[in-house]
Amino acid sequence: MKLVVDLKNKSEPAWSGKIDRWYQLDEVGYAFCEALHQWENLKDQTRPDVIFLALPEASNVADFDFVSTGASSPAKFVFTLPNICAAVIFQMLGFSGKVYCLNKGAATIDFAKQEAQEMAKAGKTAWVFASPAKLQNEGREIEFEAFAAK
Repeated sequence: MKLVVDLKNKSEPAWSGKIDRWYQLDEVGYAFCEALHQWENLKDQTRPDVIFLALPEASNVADFDFVSTGASSPAKFVFTLPNICAAVIFQMLGFSGKVYCLNKGAATIDFAKQEAQEMAKAGKTAWVFASPAKLQNEGREIEFEAFAAK
C-alpha cells in the first residue's frame, strides 16, 4: 500500500492524542502517523513479530531543515531521528516488538523487503514501513507492506 501524505495541512490531526508532542514530529514521523491512521485495514493484518523501517536518507532531510533554519534546541532535533519514527509507529499500533532501521542508500526499500521475506520464510510476520527521501508534490510518500509467516 502506498499513500502520499499532504504536509501542508498544519491543523491538529485526528490521531494527535496517541502521540506526545505530535507537533514536534518531522515530516517523516508525521507522515507515518497520518498513513497509519488512514490505513484502517491494518487491523485485519496479522500482527508483526518484527518491523523494518526503511528510510533511504535516514534523517538527513530533517537534519538539513533543522540546521538551515538556525535551530539549536536538542529537544527539537531529537524528533528528526529514525528512532522517533519507530516510536510513533509503536504508539500508533500499540506495538512492542522488534524494529530494525535500515539504510542502504538507493537500495534501502528493496533491501528491507528482502529482509522481511527472509523473516517470513523463517516463520515470522514482518512489516515494512518505508519513505523515500524525495517529496512528491509537497507530500511525503509512505509505503507499507506485510510479509506473513509461511
